[in-house]
Parts: sequence; structure tokens; C-alpha cells
Amino acid sequence: MYREMGIVEEDAWGTILADAARHIARALSSQSGLEEGVVLDNIRTRLLAELAHPTAPVKGGINQS
Repeated sequence: MYREMGIVEEDAWGTILADAARHIARALSSQSGLEEGVVLDNIRTRLLAELAHPTAPVKGGINQS
């Protein structure tokens, strides 16, 4: 999707995921009273742990027409 625009696909998705994590951290911070940076660190820690040792197998794929 992004390659057609001359953007490295992995870079684009890394940015998208980082933006999503920051938005989630901001929302959770406002509900929990924890600092946004602390919440983001917690999300990052869990994300890296999940990538290293998935708790469930990945299913599905991309339908390329």
C-alpha cells in the first residue's frame, strides 16, 4: 500500500503503530491517573514481550487481488 508512494512499508507501519500506542497511552493515562510516559512504557514492555513470545498463534493474512 505505501510502496506505491515511495515509502518503505515497514517504516510506515512502525509509525502507525507508534502513533496508536501514544494515543492509547494518553487515553489510559487520563483514566488511570498514571503519567502518560509510564503507561507508554508499560505498553512498550508488553508489546516487545508479546513479539518475542506470542501468547497466541497468528491467523489470517493479506488478500492480494
